[in-house]
Amino acid sequence: MEYKKSYLGFLLWMAVFVAATGACCFLPVCGPKDFILAIGLITMMVLFLLTLQIFWNERVYWYSGISYEQAKQAGSQRRRKYARAHLMRFGIGTGLFVIWCILSWMAGFPYWVDLLAEIAAVVGTALSTIPIKL
Repeated sequence: MEYKKSYLGFLLWMAVFVAATGACCFLPVCGPKDFILAIGLITMMVLFLLTLQIFWNERVYWYSGISYEQAKQAGSQRRRKYARAHLMRFGIGTGLFVIWCILSWMAGFPYWVDLLAEIAAVVGTALSTIPIKL
């Protein structure tokens, strides 16, 4: 199978991400806490779905710092290993944020703590992928 360059899947993902987060504005939520938790869950889940899509299609050049030529030369096995490492990190980050949301909802933490947790989840998960090399 020929490894072809395409950004169609990424553009579709971007459209789904924008639509999903925009749809949160129309959710019948009770207050800022529910809204922030909903946005955080959608963000983490959609980022996980992006890494899953990259893993399935081996489109590792969608990640910053990897060119299409580098990805093509790396071969399928190395691309899948690289994409799997990202998938695992984002899967763990998403799982931990889901647990946070449940605990926060039960404990009644203030919404600003949830916002900080969401930022920490996204940024922390992204930063944890820096050491991963193709």
